[in-house]
Amino acid sequence: MMVLHNEVKVAFISGTGEVVYSKLYDGKTASNGQFLEFIKETLAKLDPKHITVQGIRVDRGFFDEKLFAYLESQQIEYICNAKMTANVRKIAEYLEQNSDFQPISSHDSAAEIRVPLSKWEKARRFIFIRETLEPKVKNEKQFCLDLPACEY
Repeated sequence: MMVLHNEVKVAFISGTGEVVYSKLYDGKTASNGQFLEFIKETLAKLDPKHITVQGIRVDRGFFDEKLFAYLESQQIEYICNAKMTANVRKIAEYLEQNSDFQPISSHDSAAEIRVPLSKWEKARRFIFIRETLEPKVKNEKQFCLDLPACEY
């Protein structure tokens, strides 16, 4: 017996949850596969006289310059988590070395930088959120004496 796994992409309106467009792909299509085409098809279904797309949010699996360039060409704002690649980690280290992080809460701080990644046509804005992690408890009487650990 052959089991087929399908991939579905769904676009919906934030707040109301109304589905704008959905499309089923075969199991050979990765979740980010054919995503730019999906976005174009979704936007084509909207009546620009009645609906204005202000922005989209996508997860790090969709971190792609071709997608960003298309959204920019359509004047659509976007937010996308970045994959923590070696190049992105170097940017975070640069921000740490230059003390560019500003506190936003007791455990969180943020830094902003405009930089091109390798092979990109232009620089884009990155916002790094740094969370200081609590020291790990080895047992009730002993704490780990490591330097504060952070996640980005």
